[in-house]
Amino acid sequence: MAPDQVRHAKHLGILVLRTLDLLRLLGLYKRGTITRDEVLRLLTTGAGWLRVTDERAQRVES
Repeated sequence: MAPDQVRHAKHLGILVLRTLDLLRLLGLYKRGTITRDEVLRLLTTGAGWLRVTDERAQRVES
């Protein structure tokens, strides 16, 4: 995602999550890498872009 779009989403208090990131988040959960509570926390707190790789989820704010 473009940095200016991420900053704008953060300014508006919006969490951006691409379909690919959502599928990777599901994969992390199914493999037991993260818990249900961690998934809920990631989706309900903060703003910006939730970038998810096969190894971890990370909130990008700029």
